[in-house]
Amino acid sequence: MVAVLRSLIGRAALVGLLLPGALTTEVIAQESAHAHPKPMPEPMIFDLVRPLGAKRGELEINTLVQQSTQRGAPLAWAPEIEWAFRDGLAIEAELPFENGQLKTYKAALQGTLTPSASGRFQHGWQVIAQLVRADDSWRADALYLAGFRPSARVTLFSMTGARRSAFGEDIVVQPVQNTSLFYEASPRIILGVETNLVLGAADRRQRLIMPQLQAALANKYLVEFGVGAEERAPGRWGTALGARVVLQLH
Repeated sequence: MVAVLRSLIGRAALVGLLLPGALTTEVIAQESAHAHPKPMPEPMIFDLVRPLGAKRGELEINTLVQQSTQRGAPLAWAPEIEWAFRDGLAIEAELPFENGQLKTYKAALQGTLTPSASGRFQHGWQVIAQLVRADDSWRADALYLAGFRPSARVTLFSMTGARRSAFGEDIVVQPVQNTSLFYEASPRIILGVETNLVLGAADRRQRLIMPQLQAALANKYLVEFGVGAEERAPGRWGTALGARVVLQLH
């Protein structure tokens, strides 16, 4: 398993090197003229490796749980660990399960680019590599991340890019878009709406909308949950449930 995760991280890093200027562009730590901006909220389902602007040594473990209300649908859950190995750069290892069966090995690499002087605009990039155990197939995502805070309590965040889900003779590339809107109701409560779109052929398309609540229970603990709708088949929608439990270790 360790060897697989090392391979995944290596592939994620390789995709990152192929992004125009991804690893050569200044990360947030290399721009001393900017104060470190307040972290922006992140989506619950399609989350970040770490919040943009993560500081070296940050360490987090969390688990996402998803359940469709469709009869017979498996319980999907995914424990993961996130670590910022330097200012503005972080890696993640994740193990997605369905019920008790490990389905995929997943790793991600994320970088933060220099924010605006005010800190109201923050951006970066993320690359993800996944190995599906059932058929040893690979999938990779390359994303541009951008967040804008028009006011002290409102944040608009987007993740835009492409997914390559076939690496054999039949190349499949799909546009990926996650757009989320957050409102900080109090220092410990954030309300949000997350939308996930993976476009393409009907049998590969994914669409989800997830209203959610994020609650900080203590300095180290965060609980998130939401109820939304997902497209199960072309034109057929159903209820989707989601929750994430987060523990900040450093």
